[in-house]
Amino acid sequence: MSKATLKKAVSEPVFLVSVLTVALWIGSSLSISGFNTWSHNITFAQAAVYLGFMAVGQAIVVISGGFDLSIANVVTMASVVTSAMTQGGHSAGFAIGAALLLAIVVGVFNGAGVTFLRIPPMIMTLATMTIIDGSLLLATDGTPPFGVPPLVTFLAKGQFIPGIPNVLLIYAVFMCVAVTFMLSAKWGRRIYAMGTNERAAWLSGVRIFPMKFLIYVISSLCGGISGILLTGYIGSTYLTIGAPYMMFTVAATVMGGIAITGGKGNFAGVIAGTFLFIIIKDILQVIQMPQAGRELAQGLLILLMILLYGREKRQR
Repeated sequence: MSKATLKKAVSEPVFLVSVLTVALWIGSSLSISGFNTWSHNITFAQAAVYLGFMAVGQAIVVISGGFDLSIANVVTMASVVTSAMTQGGHSAGFAIGAALLLAIVVGVFNGAGVTFLRIPPMIMTLATMTIIDGSLLLATDGTPPFGVPPLVTFLAKGQFIPGIPNVLLIYAVFMCVAVTFMLSAKWGRRIYAMGTNERAAWLSGVRIFPMKFLIYVISSLCGGISGILLTGYIGSTYLTIGAPYMMFTVAATVMGGIAITGGKGNFAGVIAGTFLFIIIKDILQVIQMPQAGRELAQGLLILLMILLYGREKRQR
């Protein structure tokens, strides 16, 4: 490997974020009692993968040049629908199918607004976010359902392999599919091209409208999958179950080196960014930092990563 290649690899966000994550984990293991235990590491990994599902959806949208503020609300919607269908006596398959179908509907709705009505993605998904919140309040009268399918609980907390929760295996398969999708010439390269220059992508033959529909459907499906599994992990649902994740998906995406202007970044960075964000969040909780302080720190981290990326881009 040449020095130039090595220098380029070391300067990539995924490398820097991975090194920082490992350094924080080692430092915390040495200084915080009980941090480096199997049970804590598994709990940490589980927290990361639920965010990881959503971060992939957000990353695809951002790489394409868009933004999805509604993904966290899709998490809540999928969770509430899964519980409501179960409470109503429906099978686990029906409950999961209904939740994923509604997630697809939300994705189509976002895609239609962004493409046909030409509403800016941030405004469109903000409107969708509000519509979902209002619809859930209206449908539940403010009281969330309580049913959780045993199958969903098993998928989230059960263990095919002793000591490893099933959700970690599901996430591994999910990421293999996601990486394959983004590396494909037919799909991934077109998404990157759209994010780099949408008009140039269109002139080169990329069908912009269908691609945008697909992108927003994928994002919503990622939120739906996370919401279903999160319900099984927690064992219940509530009307704000997905609320914190709106900012979390942005943080994980930005920390992973996804350019908020589109066209740059990869899923290795998203994974690294997700684990970095969760370990920082975990450390702040362990040291018992007040909620206000944690939110301030998280916001400053997002700003710092954006500034660092902007500086790197100018230097290039």
